[in-house]
Amino acid sequence: MVIVLFRRALRGNADQEAYQETFGEMFGRVSQLPGFLGIEDFVAADGHTHLAVAKFESLEDVDAWRNDPQHRKAQQRGRKEFYESYELQVTSLVRERSFDLAQR
Repeated sequence: MVIVLFRRALRGNADQEAYQETFGEMFGRVSQLPGFLGIEDFVAADGHTHLAVAKFESLEDVDAWRNDPQHRKAQQRGRKEFYESYELQVTSLVRERSFDLAQR
């Protein structure tokens, strides 16, 4: 499994509605790609910093998403209109453990 961490800070003047619409469109698109396993999005207490944790089966699947033409356009739009800054990290899962009280 490959995990993509996408930490971003939105501009103070970013059009929040347009941003959410674009994020939703990209979620719909990536959800259709083979090898996409899911995504969770978090907002820091400051309401300014966001973190998306996306999971893919392989690095090739991540690269396919990175190079998707509509995703490329959304990336450009993000830099032009939405993001004050962002950081992207791609990493492989080394170990995974979980606990769920309901499953005991």
